Amino acid sequence: MLRPPHAFLAATMATITALLVCLSSVGDFQGKWHANRVAASAMENLAYDLLRQSAPNNIDAILTRIQSINDTRDKAIVGELSEPKPGK
Repeated sequence: MLRPPHAFLAATMATITALLVCLSSVGDFQGKWHANRVAASAMENLAYDLLRQSAPNNIDAILTRIQSINDTRDKAIVGELSEPKPGK
């Protein structure tokens, strides 16, 4: 039994749509992974700074760096349109 041409076209378009959704989600995962990896590296470097003898004198600077790392990570994952954090 032959199917009408529009049925084939509809099936083809549905397949292409599913493929585009799949590719889109994979790309998003890579961006999130990259942002998380950069943030993890920055936090690791900050942990090394905490081992220095001068660290107890720089608590405010360290907390500011942690906030900056988190803000940068959030912007990389959700974009610039994220809601502002309280107090900012």
